[in-house]
Amino acid sequence: MKFYRNHVSDLCPKLTRFIAFVAVTWLLFVLAVFNTLYNTDENVLIGAPTGSGKTVCAEFAILRMLTLNPEGRCVFVTPLDALAEQVCALGSCLPWD
Repeated sequence: MKFYRNHVSDLCPKLTRFIAFVAVTWLLFVLAVFNTLYNTDENVLIGAPTGSGKTVCAEFAILRMLTLNPEGRCVFVTPLDALAEQVCALGSCLPWD
């Protein structure tokens, strides 16, 4: 009997549907706040579970601020060293540096 490599969707359709649901939910969450974060000066409070895209939302606000004021400064507070390093790495590749 030969072993044939199957796609995950063939092996576990429920898992595939769940992953698609999570991806679409995350995308809808980020798109729901994108306009407010990137195109307005409104204050925003985002409360969401770990891994749901809060950092991405914060990055939209930071990019808006830097677009409007390239000499501006931003304080990004995080309780995790790894997340702080990730955000600093993003800042090092921006065209404003």
